Amino acid sequence: MIKNLHFVNVYSIATAFLCLLVILIVPRFFPKAEGLSYLLGILVSTLVSSLLFLNQIETIGSIYGKIPNHFPTPHFPEVTIEKAITLLPSSFVIAILVGLQSLLTARVADEMTQSRHSSKKELIGQGIVNMVTPLFYGIPAAGEIARTVTNIKNGASSPISGITHAVFVLIVLLLLAPYASYVALASLAPVLMVVAWNISKKEQFSIILKEKSSHSLILMTTFLLTVFTNLTIGIGAGLCLSFLFFLKRERKDNRNQLRETG
Repeated sequence: MIKNLHFVNVYSIATAFLCLLVILIVPRFFPKAEGLSYLLGILVSTLVSSLLFLNQIETIGSIYGKIPNHFPTPHFPEVTIEKAITLLPSSFVIAILVGLQSLLTARVADEMTQSRHSSKKELIGQGIVNMVTPLFYGIPAAGEIARTVTNIKNGASSPISGITHAVFVLIVLLLLAPYASYVALASLAPVLMVVAWNISKKEQFSIILKEKSSHSLILMTTFLLTVFTNLTIGIGAGLCLSFLFFLKRERKDNRNQLRETG
């Protein structure tokens, strides 16, 4: 770690710190503008970094290239047996992850709005979306907790909020894509950090760890592998552990039933 200190970009750190300050300070003076503080943080930090140290930090455009401001042309991907075999394990994990993420998001939304979602409709909708998205060079999509929680906290708890979000993204794509390319990547990190901290179940995390049960082992395994490897491996390992403990519990229950009947 010490050997890599010379790779640290001071300008990126300053940009991220400025964005974080805006995100934390604005809601103190304008409590109802919590959602707007994220946008202000990105705009202010990007503007300052562009004026003071241009070309010293990475931007969306410098990493990913120019963002197109037109609809992608639909195409049907080439499907071969070799590709299917290669992508099958990752596709299986991603499909499970997308489904769990969507259901978890819906569950969080239910707790915040005192409503009840339909798991069947949620999964069918996600399945249709993820079959159509690749035709437009898209990636798998899922219900997003960060956006959902932000919407609900700012009073957007109806299906109209999702439609509004989609329309806004469309406007950004068609009109503001060239400008979005100048957004500093360091400005996005504080947004993700603050949102992740706000939606994390810190108390529940601590309670589960103190149980010292199978749930504790699953939680820590998933958490550590996600942090030190990647999300796919973490979720896959967590699911495997959950399945093993489920089989063990079922086997124990069956034995108890046999003893009671015998």
